[in-house]
Parts: sequence; C-alpha cells; structure tokens
Amino acid sequence: MKVRSFNPGNVLEDMLMPEIDISHFTNVEAADPVNLPHRDSDYVFLFQKMGYLSLMVDDKLIEMKDRSVFFILPGQLRYHVDSKTDTL
Repeated sequence: MKVRSFNPGNVLEDMLMPEIDISHFTNVEAADPVNLPHRDSDYVFLFQKMGYLSLMVDDKLIEMKDRSVFFILPGQLRYHVDSKTDTL
C-alpha cells in the first residue's frame, strides 16, 4: 500500500480547527493493517475518484464504485475487504 500524508500545519491552527490528515491510498496489500478490524477515535472521510472499494463497517458491507464519498464515525468498527484501482 502506498500512503502519502499531508498535514496542513499552522494554517489550520490559525483557523481554530482540529488537525486534519489527508492520505492517498493505492493498492492495499493483504498484510496491511487496514485489513484488520479496528476502531478510530476520529472521523474518517473517504473520497474515491475511480475504482472499487469494499469495507465492513459495523457488520455492514459498504461498496464504493468509481466517484464516491463515504464517512465513518468515531468508534465504528471497520476493516478493508477488497479494492481495485480501476473498474476494468
């Protein structure tokens, strides 16, 4: 899995907002930690430009295809099931 992170730093502090991490994910491998069930204490917003993603969130299968948006609340149990970088 490739992960690129960006932390806007002082710009957000000046706006009195909490820290925001932006990550770009491609090619999730079987051994990646996102494959294990876990909970986060933060909100998670998923913005997908293309491809396919399926994940389990609180025992419900979520499938995202092509351009999609989804969010996960703090404390929800989630894990990666499958993904493809394109739909071909």
